[in-house]
Amino acid sequence: MGAETARLPLCTRCKEQDGILDLRSEAVCETCFASFIASKAIKRLEVLQRETRGPRLPSRPQRYLLALSRGPSSTALLHILNENVRRQRERNQRVKFELVVAFVDVDVDDGVVQKRTNSSDPVSSAPVPSDSTTATDAVEVPSSSTPISTVTDAPEEATRPASPTDSFTAHFPEIPIHNIPLSSILSSPAVDWPSLPIQNTSLPPSQRLTDFFSRLPSASARADVSRLLTRHALFAAAAEHDCAVVLLGYTTTALAELTLSEAAKGRGFGIPWLVNDGAFPLPRTVDSLSSDADTDITFSPANGDSTPGVTPDKIQIYSPLREIFRKEVLTYLSIVRSPVGHPLADLFPPSEALGAVVSHRDLSLDDVVSRYFLGVEASYPSVVANVVRTTGKLNRAAPSLSGAQTDADSGVAGRQCGLCGVGLDPLGDERWKGEIGEADALTLGAADGEHGNIREGKRNRLCYGCDRSVKA
Repeated sequence: MGAETARLPLCTRCKEQDGILDLRSEAVCETCFASFIASKAIKRLEVLQRETRGPRLPSRPQRYLLALSRGPSSTALLHILNENVRRQRERNQRVKFELVVAFVDVDVDDGVVQKRTNSSDPVSSAPVPSDSTTATDAVEVPSSSTPISTVTDAPEEATRPASPTDSFTAHFPEIPIHNIPLSSILSSPAVDWPSLPIQNTSLPPSQRLTDFFSRLPSASARADVSRLLTRHALFAAAAEHDCAVVLLGYTTTALAELTLSEAAKGRGFGIPWLVNDGAFPLPRTVDSLSSDADTDITFSPANGDSTPGVTPDKIQIYSPLREIFRKEVLTYLSIVRSPVGHPLADLFPPSEALGAVVSHRDLSLDDVVSRYFLGVEASYPSVVANVVRTTGKLNRAAPSLSGAQTDADSGVAGRQCGLCGVGLDPLGDERWKGEIGEADALTLGAADGEHGNIREGKRNRLCYGCDRSVKA
């Protein structure tokens, strides 16, 4: 008699089904794998709820804005949270949160990009954010008369233009998805537009956005600015929909990529604010439209997210998938189904393996870092996790000045960057610029005729990283 076919080992967790999947050196079944991923995300959500609910239970469920980027990570997060709410209702339990899903559409016009590419000042194409943007997915600062985004009934299905989220609506029909064009952020007073490239206001919004991106100096700059404007769109959407929390789909892998790319861009001072969970200071124009558009709020003390509850000048930003690797998210999507019974893997057709880079002209810094971590995650996942754990130990310290200070320095201390929103660090920025030999006219002494002081308001309105992104 021939040798018997080797039987698969039993799942190390339930001991009932075959262990067909590898989960961190354990052979588990599909049910246990999906349960592990969901429990990791829900536990992070429980941490959020403990830190924001205050001394008493809230009278109504908290509202969370989930940033949908149409990528695997944010899709998995949407499925996990939707299933959690569904189970709470099935068990007649008190629903702890409500979801508001927002997708920021980078509505660029390729015609404008092509036109400028053929001109004497060649540029590469406009950016297309990856899932790590998550958000991440800008809108005009919300007002009572101009909604940030609405979900309206279409007059006729045959004449309705295709929406970039139609496929997701088919999988999650009970969840309204708010589509927000990124071009609407171009009028937002929450961004310091005078410090950015000049906009051609004579163009329609979509072409105006494309023209704005085409004026940025590199593919890295376009990807970076696109991600930061998307954050502003999400903050404005959260204010519009009365959401105290923004949930991003960053995985452990994506957070490690973000850490290295932000450091490489010269935004290392802000890494704890951009990578770690907790309260993030809002531009005054987002949370209070009646205030002066040029007024910046000050940062909270170190680790400023220690105070429970939500204050009007801050918003909680959390990444519930921060303890899950990207490869685990992809496996999760391959074994779960949407509420209507469709496999979620259908949303992401198999893609070809990344080939060798022939030219780095159109490759952004984020793409380079992502390619690097693609290999590291497969072979050394502990290295990826250690990057995120180390970043989590960094304090969110407000900038301070020492030594000789100008009037402009005093006015900048404690203020936010006009693009990324992180606190400005004038001393650190000036030291870094000096070490690499930059000669910034405003930094080295653009004088105000009578007093000989550097013009206040014209200096250090952007952090070093953002200044490098928009500087030609």
